[in-house]
Amino acid sequence: MKTRLPLIKDRIALNLQGSSTIASDVIICWEETSGGTEDPGTGGQIGGTTALLSGSTRALGYEAEPKNHLRQHAEIQAGDLILELAPDPVVALFDGQLLSGTRTLDELAGKGLRYVWNGRYYTSKEVGPDLQAAWDVYAANRRLYRMLLLKRAT
Repeated sequence: MKTRLPLIKDRIALNLQGSSTIASDVIICWEETSGGTEDPGTGGQIGGTTALLSGSTRALGYEAEPKNHLRQHAEIQAGDLILELAPDPVVALFDGQLLSGTRTLDELAGKGLRYVWNGRYYTSKEVGPDLQAAWDVYAANRRLYRMLLLKRAT
């Protein structure tokens, strides 16, 4: 049985760690709220201060074309963006913001993430179990990379 494991491992090591020019920076924007109280009915925030933060991470990206083998999955529409990221992507915050340092992408989940790729804004799109199973690549029980499906923000 043929395996793509060596190719995938080399591609990840070269492209997502910044030692190659194939991967690009993706800008990620989100809202951080401090203070206030939680609304017991909706779980939302009442009061407090909200700040817009942004940072970047490395990724390989490509837009789905009208006719493509990926389009066999109903979730993927023409113009959707598919990002390949490191298995545990880290977002480096830009200078001059209220917060500094890095955050993992998992820490930012649920904070209204918006992605900027080639000057266009995207938001997360749900991925069904069949597509997720096709995208999950593990070796020695470790995820090799993470894929995200994004749609153009309006």
